[in-house]
Amino acid sequence: MLGISPDNVKELLLDPELPRMKFDHGKRVRLPQNELLEYVKKRSRNWFDYC
Repeated sequence: MLGISPDNVKELLLDPELPRMKFDHGKRVRLPQNELLEYVKKRSRNWFDYC
């Protein structure tokens, strides 16, 4: 959906502000689509905070 590499996904998952749902005792992670899009919008508006 985002068109990014698995390494970039792993980097995003380090951010505690990224909305997520964990299943199977944390082995599987799901990102709610609408919340993910809001997160991406927020991060793109404040891109300089993530450099």
